[in-house]
Amino acid sequence: MKEIVKNPFRGRGLRAEHFEIQTKYVIEDFLVERAITLIVAPPKKGKSRFAMGLCKYLINNSDLHPQYFDFDNSLAAIADRGADKIIKYYVNGFDYIHPEEVAISSNQALELLLKNAAPNAYKNYVMIFDSVADFVDVMSDSASSAFMNKMKTFRNAGATIILLHHSNKNESSYKGSSVFRSASDNMFSLEAEIVNSNESNFILNVEAGRFKVRNCAFSLKGDDFTLEILNYDDVCMPHHVREFIRDIKVALTKAKEPLNQTKLLEAIGKDKRDKTSSELLAEYSGRYWNFTEKGNSKLYSLI
Repeated sequence: MKEIVKNPFRGRGLRAEHFEIQTKYVIEDFLVERAITLIVAPPKKGKSRFAMGLCKYLINNSDLHPQYFDFDNSLAAIADRGADKIIKYYVNGFDYIHPEEVAISSNQALELLLKNAAPNAYKNYVMIFDSVADFVDVMSDSASSAFMNKMKTFRNAGATIILLHHSNKNESSYKGSSVFRSASDNMFSLEAEIVNSNESNFILNVEAGRFKVRNCAFSLKGDDFTLEILNYDDVCMPHHVREFIRDIKVALTKAKEPLNQTKLLEAIGKDKRDKTSSELLAEYSGRYWNFTEKGNSKLYSLI
């Protein structure tokens, strides 16, 4: 008698309870839990420093456990960028995975993760891979597809995935297969702006998104990797506008009392008839300062 082969998936489809899980934003507009986020930037533009700051932020502001997979940099290079400080300070809250410690190749590390990717096995873990090219031949579509399938398996096992990837020399796109864009849940391009010798701003622009992510910005302190969320519009505004806002805030702080428009503009070296300054005062009222009307005058004060 011929044996009847049962369908192994009969009765194993999704149920209503599977959809009771709501999308959780670890960082508003940017990092989605249990999703694959691809961050692209040219080499030596700060991706790793930003990622280290992100690890510290997650340790201090979430219940997620960062695991940083670095199969490229030497221990000397890691120490030179200051990452050893975070590793030493957060020894129990942070795993910096390096071949000198685990004594396996990047491919073996992926296979080990894959072998242990049971349902929810990687819940509450953030896995950062720096960079993608150290784990797969990015020019091969088949290899890239296989790599991204592994990332999906880790995601389905509960992990939040962050992939750091190099852009092309012309910075118009990333290097290698188109699979990375199509298989990621969200994709950002990263730009760095040096503020001073110890601080940089990072601007992340959305290139693709399955979730409701937006352009965002962060400040990173170089000495201790403190990451601060900034207002994207403020960071991206023209330099002269930022200087104007800064000067107005300084003038109002020093005055310690409301100033009318004439005195306020004089305090920053502007003429009261300066049309551009008057327009900027009006545009940013309600965000950085307020005014009250007294007769024909407007009296400005900080918010």
